[in-house]
Amino acid sequence: MPNSTQEDTKVADIVNAVAALTQKIPIYQDAIQPAAQQLGEALETISKSFNLLLLLPLKLTNSFIEEKLPEKLKKIPPDRIQLPDPSIAIPVLQGININYNHEILRELFLELLTTAMDKNKSSIAHPCLAEIIKQISPDEAKIIKHLSLFDDYPNICNIIIQEREGYGAHTSSLDQLHKLIISTFKKSCNDLELENKNNIELYYENLTRLKIIKISSSGTKKETISTHTKYEQGKPVFTSIKNYNHRYLCIFSKLGECFVDACVLKNVSN
Repeated sequence: MPNSTQEDTKVADIVNAVAALTQKIPIYQDAIQPAAQQLGEALETISKSFNLLLLLPLKLTNSFIEEKLPEKLKKIPPDRIQLPDPSIAIPVLQGININYNHEILRELFLELLTTAMDKNKSSIAHPCLAEIIKQISPDEAKIIKHLSLFDDYPNICNIIIQEREGYGAHTSSLDQLHKLIISTFKKSCNDLELENKNNIELYYENLTRLKIIKISSSGTKKETISTHTKYEQGKPVFTSIKNYNHRYLCIFSKLGECFVDACVLKNVSN
């Protein structure tokens, strides 16, 4: 049975291997130097500054991985730790590199990388997840995490639209549904400290575009609210007025649940 020192060495080797991948992230140095040679010392100074701007996040990425990844891997039994698939690792490292100033997005990328390194969970580390993180803002990351902690998860909110028989279907129009969803969605995010609270409708539309959340119809309930009697040719005719309650759910999609499991929820050792 491997001892603790051997296990620590294995984890360190894997961390170093992952950190080494950061050196393979393209920084376009070859494209910068010829331009500098042609345009003289002034542009060479600008070029070096630009090169430094690209190299700084790369160094921060390497440091971030070496500092944070071992802590994540401590939660996984050593015999389950594996090198991540490059189709996950490279986009993740690029994402951490680009978002070096957004801690919450870096944490999502790191959690995805950790999931990909767990033999028991790597199957849910789909390559599209790294691309999804690249297309959300820090506010949207906060919203996803917040909504995933709801007691009714994967449900986010319920919307009921009432339509009265014989009064037309204007109340169940798509416009009305959209307004109710946005209003309810905003209430669900009321307690969050967001950088741009005025953008919640934009965030909702982006999360639906990315298929993280979706609207699902959960059926219609019919109820009789009143009955009228009229006479035709001396005979009573009973007419009922009915309400139709159309119920909709705003929920995490299957892709959204996969995103939460792979990128948001903490890895555990079971």
